[in-house]
Amino acid sequence: FEIEAFSKKWQNLFSDYTGYFDGATKTTLANLKNGSLFLNAGSESNDLAGAARIAPLIYFYHNDIELLVKYSREQTMLTHRDPHVIDASEFFARTSVLVLNGEHPVDALKKTARDHFSKSLLSEWTAKRIESKNEDTITTLNNIGLTCHIHQAFPGVIQTIARHENDLKTGLSECISAGGDNAARSITAGIILGSSKYSGELPEEWIKGLRAGERIKNFLN
Repeated sequence: FEIEAFSKKWQNLFSDYTGYFDGATKTTLANLKNGSLFLNAGSESNDLAGAARIAPLIYFYHNDIELLVKYSREQTMLTHRDPHVIDASEFFARTSVLVLNGEHPVDALKKTARDHFSKSLLSEWTAKRIESKNEDTITTLNNIGLTCHIHQAFPGVIQTIARHENDLKTGLSECISAGGDNAARSITAGIILGSSKYSGELPEEWIKGLRAGERIKNFLN
């Protein structure tokens, strides 16, 4: 992974794109166009999306935690410079490695919060949502708030993981069914639950239904 090369590819992705642009993307592209250096061009957006792009990095760098953390933080900074969002990318990168190495998801969340974020709001949000893990997911996510902003989306991810640490399918189904800005929330919860040997496999019909399913499989091979 090379951050400047990634930045250029990311910019090229949008050169002829005609779909939806979120605020962080618009701001970052505008800053780059106006001459900002790529690592200074990110928006001040505090939505979780910037921290949710780390699955490919986890796949390639799960055996080198320090590189994984470095690259996770860097790729987030390209578009999101909010410190809690940048920290969230590290939080979930570290948690995913623990889970891949056999830890239960909730134990991994607790360990990451304790060892690396004890003085951060991320730790506070983690503890509170693990405490509420027996509550109904959809109701609780609605009570937390369904926006993509870090103060709602991060606790929503933790709630989903804690409630469904042994059931990937139900966890993702309920996280999505809660509604709101569920993409970053569901992607991030899926990274952690999908890394666990205890939470089951993705249903085959979900994979078959993906337009890019075969392409993704080829990348993994």
